[in-house]
Amino acid sequence: MYTASFSVNDSSTFGDVTARTNRTIRLWCNDDRDLLHVAGSVDDEVLDMLRSTVGVEGQASQVDEGIIVTKGCLRERASGFLEDYAQDAGCLLISPLRYERGEKRFQVVALKPAQISSFYQNLVEDGKSVTVESKREIQTVEHGEPLIAPANLVPEFTQRQRQVIETAYENGYYDIPRETTTAEIADELGISRRTVEEHLRRGEKKLMDGFIGEL
Repeated sequence: MYTASFSVNDSSTFGDVTARTNRTIRLWCNDDRDLLHVAGSVDDEVLDMLRSTVGVEGQASQVDEGIIVTKGCLRERASGFLEDYAQDAGCLLISPLRYERGEKRFQVVALKPAQISSFYQNLVEDGKSVTVESKREIQTVEHGEPLIAPANLVPEFTQRQRQVIETAYENGYYDIPRETTTAEIADELGISRRTVEEHLRRGEKKLMDGFIGEL
């Protein structure tokens, strides 16, 4: 068994939303509608772009993330979607699809390496700009080694959460002993210490939610 991760330039509604609004979207297709998780505020600009294409049936959001159920499935509104390429090549497409900065990121699983190669070649031949992010063979299943690549278990952070967490890590906040404080991180980023601590707590909670089931 083999698995590979790809990214491809995407001009669909969701790709356009992420390119124009700097959001990240994860998508689960449910035949007649899509379930979206949006990392970043779900404001009127995002909702208007979705309403004009797939429609919005319902949504729940807070300051920096939201969940949206669309009225229709994006796949029904165009041809040449990844599911079609995967089916033709004998591959399985793993949910969720991830849209970020105008690109679609995804993973496929196949029984033979030739099927993954065929999947890739078909995309390229149709003019898609495709990047192979990773590829590996699954020979055995060991405890602690998920079949799905670890990158797919990492939660979606807002831009500010990612900035705060990366700054904290790079400055030694998670070292033992710590080499920086939340006040120093706040000074570097030009935000309040309370804001830094809030983003760290939210980010750490997302990480724990994503990985606790794998322990």
